[in-house]
Amino acid sequence: MRIDSNQPYVVNISGPKAPSAVTGAAAASKSASAQQATATRGGDRVVLSAQSREISRLTQALDQLPEVRADQVALAKQRMQNGSDRVDATAVAQKFVDSFKRG
Repeated sequence: MRIDSNQPYVVNISGPKAPSAVTGAAAASKSASAQQATATRGGDRVVLSAQSREISRLTQALDQLPEVRADQVALAKQRMQNGSDRVDATAVAQKFVDSFKRG
């Protein structure tokens, strides 16, 4: 068995059989009557390209990252406690108003 990473990964989920991979020449060699029979049964097919697999891998990697940057939170706390970080109440209020205007 040869796996060609340049070909999309195809899974046929229309029949009672377990999913199988079909690539390039194997997909092209499927007879017209078999393709028509699959189409008339309402068969479904899933095609995952190399790009979609990469996007999935990157999405999973992003899910592993923390949503809060603890170093930035600690720095902000330290600045507030020291009094070196002043919050402009007018600017905060304006941002609230602007966000409500946008919806």
